[in-house]
Amino acid sequence: FMAENSCIKNIEIGKFYFVHDGSKTGHPGYVVWKDDFANRYLVIRTDSDKPGAVTKEEKGEKHITKLKHPTEEKVVNSYVHNRPMMCKRKDIGSKELIGMNFHEDDMKLIEEISKRNPEFTPTFNK
Repeated sequence: FMAENSCIKNIEIGKFYFVHDGSKTGHPGYVVWKDDFANRYLVIRTDSDKPGAVTKEEKGEKHITKLKHPTEEKVVNSYVHNRPMMCKRKDIGSKELIGMNFHEDDMKLIEEISKRNPEFTPTFNK
């Protein structure tokens, strides 16, 4: 018996959710693997350039790779972090980020990144 207001969030592989990764605001993350029982989720974090802002490339950020196509319509450029992140359930937002996806041209890179050694969220290390 579940209370009406309790929120069990079912995380699905292949969907985007907001990930609290230890940065000030967090990032959208794409779930590539999960183990609900062990409370372990492997995500690939994304980032983007806002219209008119200095691009990540211009800033010289090395920990990210620019994608061939934006992950959503309202952004100029999209990027992925070069290492996946292992997180716990509480690091992942409850709402699927509708409208975000990887273009098929970028999937080879996504698969490559998902095989690399992960980083861990601050809560995962505790």
